[in-house]
Amino acid sequence: SRLPEFARIRASDSRLLPLIRATAEGHPITFDYRGVVDDDAQTRSIDPWAVITRAGNWYVVGFDHSRVAPRAFRMSRIRGEVRPLPGPMTHPRPPEFDPREFVTVDLIDPVDAVITVGQGGGAELIRRATAVVTAGERVEVTVTMEREDLIGILAASLTHVHAVQPQSLIDEVRKRVTTVIASHRGEHHG
Repeated sequence: SRLPEFARIRASDSRLLPLIRATAEGHPITFDYRGVVDDDAQTRSIDPWAVITRAGNWYVVGFDHSRVAPRAFRMSRIRGEVRPLPGPMTHPRPPEFDPREFVTVDLIDPVDAVITVGQGGGAELIRRATAVVTAGERVEVTVTMEREDLIGILAASLTHVHAVQPQSLIDEVRKRVTTVIASHRGEHHG
């Protein structure tokens, strides 16, 4: 059976402990963050109020100093280290503020997919799955995710992937991998 949402932590989630520590100790932090529509990461400074999970992703919720308002930041979009700022928080969490209600997950470009992977592979797909069915040496994973996130995970798991529906997803992964290989070889594709 799948682990409860709060228990899913990957070794690569090195930003999680500094976020939890800053929230517990009540000190402001800064980090570089690349939002969904950002071309480059922007430096953000916040008073962290809570660290929560939604739809298989970790979020830090707090008062954003530059936006002068509460904001939620998806941990996977934080680039580099979470750095402490000197001094105490200037905007503590209001007693009536509920971080779980504040974080809504509206997928920008959602896609439903069914992916078959070999056993021992596709851990990130399984972590985000809405359904997992094991059949012999293969695992069928059903997910609903943002298209770009899913394409990235498929590319990283490609050696374990046996089938993908819809087929257009794996076609896009192959196209991108081919483009990357060609660029490393100095070839140009239009």
